[in-house]
Amino acid sequence: MNRWKQLLCMVVLLLAGCKQSSTVDNLAYDEYERDFNEISEITEFAEESDVCSMSYEMVNNEDGTYTYSIIVDEPRIAMYDVTVMAVEEGVGIREKMMPSIGIFDGPYAMIPSQINKEDGFVKGLAINGTTSQSPVVLRVMVEWKDRHERSAARMYYRMQVDENGAVSLPLEGENA
Repeated sequence: MNRWKQLLCMVVLLLAGCKQSSTVDNLAYDEYERDFNEISEITEFAEESDVCSMSYEMVNNEDGTYTYSIIVDEPRIAMYDVTVMAVEEGVGIREKMMPSIGIFDGPYAMIPSQINKEDGFVKGLAINGTTSQSPVVLRVMVEWKDRHERSAARMYYRMQVDENGAVSLPLEGENA
């Protein structure tokens, strides 16, 4: 009888652990959904970043699709709990999962001249997405917190990306 009690306790603990993991996943998806909606609705965009370097590239794949990459690196300030997300203009939240880093994984920190991957201090972050069109207009959000996580900042960028590079589109409706 004692073995049955032990087995029952183990099953209860396993189920509780699965429930907790599911709750964490739901919280992360809620954050993803909030960010997606905010990025889609924003109308003011920065032309360039004062706090880090950003680069964009796109390649044509053999199957006719395109893969774009967004690289955020070379921080000029200490950035903690960094999140990067890109949303393709004209694509709804239920149509496809958009590339992001720092929502479902992380946390990541970018600090000038400091790299320690085990502690989450990275040189830079990169996200990649696939699209059927070139050029594509991307709305990009970079969010970070200060060292004490008391204040957060968000920057938004609107870029037209193709195989030749990227062009900033800071005004809503421009080349849309």
